[in-house]
Amino acid sequence: EQMEGFSAWAMALMGPDARTIDFGDSWSKKGWPTFMPLIAHMVDAASGSVTADPDPCFAHRFFSNKYYYHGLQDPWNVHPALAKDWPIILNECEATEGMIPVGTEVRTWDEGGWGSIRIGQAGATDIASSDPSDAPSRYKQADQVMLAISAIPNSFSHTEMDFGTFVWIPFTNRLIWDFGYGTLHNDRYETSPDYPPDQNPAAHSTLVIPEAYRDGDTSTNTSQIDGRDGTIETVDIDGYSLILLDGSKVYGRDDPDLGWLEHFNRRVLPLESGHMILMDDFMVRSDRGTANVAEYWYTQPFEEVPDPSACRDTMTSIQRTVTDDAIELVPICSGLDYAVAESAGRILATSLNPGAFEDEGEISFIDRLNDQNTKVRLSWKPDAPVSRDLRLFALIAAPGEEFLPAAEWSWGEGCGADRCATLSIEGENSVELGFADDGTQYSLVSISE
Repeated sequence: EQMEGFSAWAMALMGPDARTIDFGDSWSKKGWPTFMPLIAHMVDAASGSVTADPDPCFAHRFFSNKYYYHGLQDPWNVHPALAKDWPIILNECEATEGMIPVGTEVRTWDEGGWGSIRIGQAGATDIASSDPSDAPSRYKQADQVMLAISAIPNSFSHTEMDFGTFVWIPFTNRLIWDFGYGTLHNDRYETSPDYPPDQNPAAHSTLVIPEAYRDGDTSTNTSQIDGRDGTIETVDIDGYSLILLDGSKVYGRDDPDLGWLEHFNRRVLPLESGHMILMDDFMVRSDRGTANVAEYWYTQPFEEVPDPSACRDTMTSIQRTVTDDAIELVPICSGLDYAVAESAGRILATSLNPGAFEDEGEISFIDRLNDQNTKVRLSWKPDAPVSRDLRLFALIAAPGEEFLPAAEWSWGEGCGADRCATLSIEGENSVELGFADDGTQYSLVSISE
């Protein structure tokens, strides 16, 4: 049963850009370099031997992202269970369109601290329909939007202090990135400018208190507490499934010396239109008073691609436009093929306390592979220190810049809750969110379209 659970988890964390999700000590790999998910899927629960018949559609999904013949080079290390007539097995899968979900798919792994949201958008991209055959193809997974999020306990080995961080993959390209494995560093409170930052929340797309220095050292950050774990779960409200993270312990509720927040929740709500809403509510501890609590977002640098015919699927250049209330991200080359990207995203913000986005430029360090690992940090910062806040970010996805719809946030009344926020999207139903306010937390209590 554990092996079957592992194989399902591994497959769920392969992005539609054909790259693995790279939280903690892992890399964003192009395709499956090994057969581990498939072999684990064939473990017989009763005997523990690799003798179970593979599900044809599971195998079809796996081979759609198999990286060439890696794992077969050394015949002495090839598992005997792989000696099958795989083309015949794959032909038994009648639902090859199962590469993308119908509607929204929300999954959480509470023990491991992983979450995944996928939204199927059949017919959205040209590349998904470019291969008319039923053979495995990574192209066929392009018609979806995915978000993966981390609540991985930082008390586990080979992890980072990255609670709440996420990657966002609309269609063919990853727009919000993780640094991946990065480096090994014994003191995870240390960060830039004097140390590699990737073990610290300051190098992740999550909530950060910039002034949370340890003993006044500006190359440290104690926004999250080493050894403190949070929770992740799937919740249902008014017929909508969403992911809820509680990071109150992680952000120092119970740590009198290093902690800053009394409470922190992060929610992610998928919409069938392909868009998502990320919601953060937090309260600064009374002994801290107020803080410049910020939201960090990491993407790839922009590098000019003079000729689209020169595109390669390893090129990750992203154009970015930053205004006070929005970030627009437009990749140049597809993550799935030697072609122009079919992906674009806009992050539209609103909050109870005024704030604005800021482009902080490139963050670089030398990683474990002795490569320069560079990302761009974008941040949402309050205009003045706050004691608590409710912040809403609409993640608008489209298969190209020209398809991005206009959208706007508004606050009002009439939803039957203490706080009412409406997201209006051109050509689509408006979404109204209702929040209860108990003086400490803003709890989402209603959703309507």
